[in-house]
Amino acid sequence: MVRILALSLALIMAGCHPISTDPGLAFMDVQENVCDRSGEHVEWTSRYYHSCEVKDLINSMLDDSLTLDQVLYIVLLNNPKLQAIYEEIGISQAQLVQASLLKNPVLSLSLRFSSGFDYIIESGLLQDFLDILLKPAKRKLARAELEITKLKVTGEILQIIAQTEIAFHSLRKEIEILSLQREITDAYDASGKFAKRLHQAGNVTDLFLSIEESKSKQAQIDQIAQELHVIKETERLNVLMGLEQGACLTLSDDHFIFQDTLESEDALQLKAIAASIDLQILQLKMRSLALEAGITINETVFQKFELGPDVERKESGVWYLGPQLGIGIPLFDFGYAKSAEFKAKLKQLCHKSSAHAVKLCSEVRLAHFYLINSQEKFHIAQELIPLAEKTTEETLRQTNAMQVGVFELLQTKQRELVAKQQAVHSMKEILIAKTNLELLLRGKMWENND
Repeated sequence: MVRILALSLALIMAGCHPISTDPGLAFMDVQENVCDRSGEHVEWTSRYYHSCEVKDLINSMLDDSLTLDQVLYIVLLNNPKLQAIYEEIGISQAQLVQASLLKNPVLSLSLRFSSGFDYIIESGLLQDFLDILLKPAKRKLARAELEITKLKVTGEILQIIAQTEIAFHSLRKEIEILSLQREITDAYDASGKFAKRLHQAGNVTDLFLSIEESKSKQAQIDQIAQELHVIKETERLNVLMGLEQGACLTLSDDHFIFQDTLESEDALQLKAIAASIDLQILQLKMRSLALEAGITINETVFQKFELGPDVERKESGVWYLGPQLGIGIPLFDFGYAKSAEFKAKLKQLCHKSSAHAVKLCSEVRLAHFYLINSQEKFHIAQELIPLAEKTTEETLRQTNAMQVGVFELLQTKQRELVAKQQAVHSMKEILIAKTNLELLLRGKMWENND
């Protein structure tokens, strides 16, 4: 019994040296993982910078036109949602420290009087010995939960990076489409005004005039709608960049390098599965579930296992010291139900892992198809533009030669501008599809967390 007391005291002393609550090292693992997967560097701004420093830096960058790299830098530095996500690491680190600490001992004290002036003093100090025995397993479980948290945070960062890339490309392309739409509106407006003059001269019918004026009004409606698209994309980027007051953003013309060659679907699926953060999380959950099962079943079967010294003073004034032990007796609950519960949970995680792999492969195939499909549309649109420009040029020659009218020239020009709009739309689809596929290969599937 003395040896047991000595062992418990040594274990108690070992629990008096907790792990640091500083999540800096855990966050460094996240930084490295994000950099390996995306090439971007993330910062926990609230831990290392003052808000005024961040605002001054961002304001200086907003004065000039922004590249995609600069926008990503601002997002990863200033996005408040990301800063909130980083705190998950601090929470898990604190839980790891808590799992490393022993429970506080319980002190009992009693004073009993006799009919005279004699009294008996009894005191005891009890420590949960089962908690001591299970402490290594609890610490491993908390470490596994911290690893899961780091992977979850990594996945959230990758998703926000992809959202930023799509928002940046979408805004640039919507601005290009708006510029072309304004030219289309001007062309229809000129056609309507010319038709009105001809109508006043009696050269065109009322029907012809109403058709041309309707086209002009519809073009104005389309322009207003496109202006709304630009505003929506601007605000989406403002939110990602954490700009409370919003900003009228000026984006630089990043030159997109078009790559027509893609790996096979099978190769892309294997890469996506190997990189999948969600599959890694499910594997870690299976390991942590085994640790949790051992801890829970032991705590269920042996609900009480306490050990400590007991002191008593008798009437004679003599003090008696000895050990005391409190242990729960497993007469009714042997942990069968808990064991069955954890087995079912393990099977559930296995099925979830299989379902996620199936879904991931499907997402890769869809992203691959969308990318190829948008590339084909872009190629056709690119071939259509010079044909439309040539048609406009030839129509202009015929107009100058009085072989066709001005309306035919304006309609040809309108079709040319529409063809250019289609090319811009196709390029936007390529950029979005490319970003979606890259996100899958970086290890993350799209999730709606709002």
